[in-house]
Amino acid sequence: NITRIAEIGVGSGAISVVLARKFPELQIIATDICDTPLKVAAKNIKTFGLESQITLIKGNLMDEVKEEVELVVSNPPYIAEDFILKSNVVDYEPKEALFGGCVGDELLKQIILDVKARDIKYLACEMGYDQKEPLSAFVNEIGVKSIAFYKDLAGFDRGFVLEFK
Repeated sequence: NITRIAEIGVGSGAISVVLARKFPELQIIATDICDTPLKVAAKNIKTFGLESQITLIKGNLMDEVKEEVELVVSNPPYIAEDFILKSNVVDYEPKEALFGGCVGDELLKQIILDVKARDIKYLACEMGYDQKEPLSAFVNEIGVKSIAFYKDLAGFDRGFVLEFK
């Protein structure tokens, strides 16, 4: 029954495009803080003819989203700043798309707090393979209705879905 969602950190638009194609009734507001990913996302949205379903907004997290949404999705930066990445990653991705703070989960925690403060019911995020325990402790501390963690195809903890009270 979800009809309006937001994506934080749209990047190339892959997540929003897939969701819009899978659920034609869905309206998506997708944000990013950088111009380049917004341009790439706009091109991909146009390629698939999804301009009427996906609205792009430049802004930090949910700051510029004025509409009510029922779900937020995000594949945010979640790598610790001191983590050494291979050159085939670091040479082709902007650092803003990779690093989520000193520990790596700071941006994830900010997204969780932002979504909770807006009384949005659900949040689905990608996370680092080593962030399950600290994120579990964090969401238990702030209070949520439920949390489910998911593994990637290699068997690593990789994502979560929160339902807020």
